[in-house]
Amino acid sequence: MATSVVPKPAETEKKKRQRSPNYPTVGLREAVERTKRFVTANGKAAAMPAIAAKLLGFATAHGQAYSALSALKKFGLLEEKDGRVIPTQRAMEIVSLPETDPRRLKAIRDAAISPNIYTELLDHYRDTNIPSDETLAGELVAYKGFNPNGVKEFLKAFRETIEFAGLSDLTVLGSEKKAEEGEKKPKIGDFVQWEHNGILGLPQSRKLLRFSEDGQFGFVEGSGTGLPVSELVPADPPEQTSPFAPSSPLRGMMDFGGRDQGAKMKQDVFSLIEGEVVLSWPTPLSADSIEDLKAWLKIMERKITRSEKSKIEQEPEKDADA
Repeated sequence: MATSVVPKPAETEKKKRQRSPNYPTVGLREAVERTKRFVTANGKAAAMPAIAAKLLGFATAHGQAYSALSALKKFGLLEEKDGRVIPTQRAMEIVSLPETDPRRLKAIRDAAISPNIYTELLDHYRDTNIPSDETLAGELVAYKGFNPNGVKEFLKAFRETIEFAGLSDLTVLGSEKKAEEGEKKPKIGDFVQWEHNGILGLPQSRKLLRFSEDGQFGFVEGSGTGLPVSELVPADPPEQTSPFAPSSPLRGMMDFGGRDQGAKMKQDVFSLIEGEVVLSWPTPLSADSIEDLKAWLKIMERKITRSEKSKIEQEPEKDADA
């Protein structure tokens, strides 16, 4: 005779339990305050998650501490690399810059719209502004899959965040979005450059491979360091032509036919006080090409020496009595 298995009450309750969408458990104001504690105590150094939780101001690394740590990651204030937690560039701008600095204000606003659920709600209510808590709570349960028991906590953090970021009037955010719509955002597979304070930070453009979990950092070929997405600009692919200057007398002597037969490019960067020296070359090289390259390097050495010597000779002599 067939028998049926009656689920235990606890199992039935577990199956019925409804989980709300992932969201920060604290508002942005508290997140910024805890980030300040982390940076004040540890600077930009990395810390294991258990230690990081204490650096945020918690006595022990318990559930609430890890929830706060997760919230800071969602706001793009902390990120995890190699199993350790470090403050992001956004966090440093918020913590270090004066309160009225436009860059700090933008960093706060960017943090506020980083959590996915926040972005969805702000986009949805951009033209009408956010409704009352009662109306919003009902819509979150009906259309966003929120657990009714968790809506109140979410609304508290959400309201505190938009107030702290100055987004109570969403028309401000709307004007910012329109200004950004004309900017071309990089996508995975695009070639990009890293532009920080108007200075290009990469020796040449590189292909964008992936984004960080919070979408705030991009990783490019040849580097394991995340670069702020806000500072990545579209760029043309690096030229796969001769690395030698057009004026080099050896350019016409070099045979680059091997590159089309599977040769790869290698690069070395040497840092000087004045800046970086970048050398690229195809590999493998034939014995003749190696000898030609050695000769070209000697020519470049003489040209650089003459150039710097000429600059020194052209400098006006200082008056000894001055």
